[in-house]
Amino acid sequence: MRGTRAGKSVWIALPTTTSGVSIERTLLADTSRTLGTVALSGVAISAEHVLTPGDAGALDDDLLRIAAVSLAADALGGGNATLAATVDYMKGREQFDRVIGSFQALKHRVADHKAALEAARGLVDHAASLDADAPLALLAALTAKQHVTRVVAEVARDCIQLHGGVGFTSEYV
Repeated sequence: MRGTRAGKSVWIALPTTTSGVSIERTLLADTSRTLGTVALSGVAISAEHVLTPGDAGALDDDLLRIAAVSLAADALGGGNATLAATVDYMKGREQFDRVIGSFQALKHRVADHKAALEAARGLVDHAASLDADAPLALLAALTAKQHVTRVVAEVARDCIQLHGGVGFTSEYV
């Protein structure tokens, strides 16, 4: 977490077992994720907990870059899983005595989504391959995160439609 020490911004790392540190978990609809709130009360922070004894700005950029690439990669995985589940559904769902996966218009939509996800993968791979001190590493990471999350949101919205609305139900998963 970020804090101040002697008037300067610093990053600190505390073990969760430190006296005065409490974590309250939040239940989510997505059970594959965890979320929580960390509260500090009367916590003594020693020098060993300070990650950045000087200016925290350089670590800010590193953490932002790592977070952006991680979110982009996670979103890309989610987008690919969503599209794969949709294709599986389309192979079994029948309408007008044919599986809907055989309809050319729907095949085109799936192909467009697959192409968009593959292009997004290139951005993630590029951002992840750059050294932290590369001149445009942070920009590449933020670009990947912005583009991939937008593409995945679009894919997810259309996959709900391709599921015929059953994509809204948690029972289907």
